[in-house]
Amino acid sequence: MQQIMLLQAELSDVMDKRLNLALRIPNSGLSSFEALRILDGLNTPDLVTLGDRLALRHTLQFEISELEGAELEYYEKTSVAAKHAADAEEYAKEALREAQKKVATGTFETNLTQVFNTLDGEEKRIQNELQKATQALQRRQERVRQLLLRKEKMISEQRAATSGGTNTNLPEDFENASLEDLGQLQQREQFLMEEIERIENIVKRMVSRSNNLKERAEEAQNVQRQGGERQSGP
Repeated sequence: MQQIMLLQAELSDVMDKRLNLALRIPNSGLSSFEALRILDGLNTPDLVTLGDRLALRHTLQFEISELEGAELEYYEKTSVAAKHAADAEEYAKEALREAQKKVATGTFETNLTQVFNTLDGEEKRIQNELQKATQALQRRQERVRQLLLRKEKMISEQRAATSGGTNTNLPEDFENASLEDLGQLQQREQFLMEEIERIENIVKRMVSRSNNLKERAEEAQNVQRQGGERQSGP
């Protein structure tokens, strides 16, 4: 259990560091869940200022909900594209089998060209919609990232002014952050989650095995007790 707690602590640190990097790297692809976690970490009311109203800005909660909608749209388009690809492949195979049968029987009448043109046209339409959904998602992700960064900077400046300090610079390990650094943290995060799950499964199997052995021991004691009672009976 101690090992799991240590891994969970490291996972939390890695996740926080990854989100800090993602907040500062353009086009890092923040998800709505990650954006909410960052917003919660700012620990400040999500209010719309007078300047925001004049600029027709919304609360970050609203912007994040819009990002979530863009994510759903993207996932739906991705699902449609994947299903169409599988269906088109099967349809093309069936059309080819039918054409081969007609050739074999000397009744070659086929519209394979028309079939493939139809499939190709539908594929282009679906891919075009997927591309639009992808671009819309990326724009929303970047907008939310910039708004979160702007809010964090504003809070940092306010706290510095309140405390009389002027140093609002980022830690050195954030200054030259890159997508490659972000990728390494994502890999470490994935490894830690898998390792925690692996150890938890081992612990579950050990507990289950222990419970089974305990039940067998109790059953054996009951059998032994019942046998002793019969022997001592009248």
